[in-house]
Amino acid sequence: KEINAGGGLLGRPLELYIEDTASNESVAVGNVRKLIQRDKVDMVLGGITSSMRNAIKDPIVARGKTLYIYPQLYEGKECTPYLFCTGPTPAQQCDTFIPWLIKNGGKKFALPSANYVWPHTLNVYARKVIEDNGGEVVFEEYYPLDQVDFSATVNRVISNKVDVVFNTVIPPGVGPFFKQLYEAGFLKNGGRLACVYYDENTLNINQANEIEGLASCL
Repeated sequence: KEINAGGGLLGRPLELYIEDTASNESVAVGNVRKLIQRDKVDMVLGGITSSMRNAIKDPIVARGKTLYIYPQLYEGKECTPYLFCTGPTPAQQCDTFIPWLIKNGGKKFALPSANYVWPHTLNVYARKVIEDNGGEVVFEEYYPLDQVDFSATVNRVISNKVDVVFNTVIPPGVGPFFKQLYEAGFLKNGGRLACVYYDENTLNINQANEIEGLASCL
């Protein structure tokens, strides 16, 4: 409303069309096609995960020849006409953050991760930066996006005396995971939580004491 009241964009009023992805790639593809074919939108903005971006980009940019802006952090290596990724890449997040974690957290890292493209690609880069700076990756594991029981992972973190949990488990799993780490004494015993996507939108997932000292880098 404010933009249109001020004359719009390039002298044209903005119209907003909203479709729900339902966190389902098949649903998202169908709804994106409606935006392109029925509503004739000039630009699409959205998608959270990289797997969602990969699912919907073809009907938007390849077939629809429509501008697509993807505003999330992502794994990089994307070069597609009409597609603009505006979020940070692994190099921008890891090159300074990981040396800081080693200095302020410790050298033994665990890489618990959601099982999709972004964590897999990010961890390749993160592992290199960890090892290049004298750190050690104790373990790297991948879990279904809807997993909520992390007892085996927590036991592995504690038994291996991991210093830094470099997390890419995403909601809904991240809440139970951080809670289970806290209950096992990971923070009390000096462990450090690190998460490159954690922001104000995810702060209410856990109680404050469950994520005390969490380091994030967006």
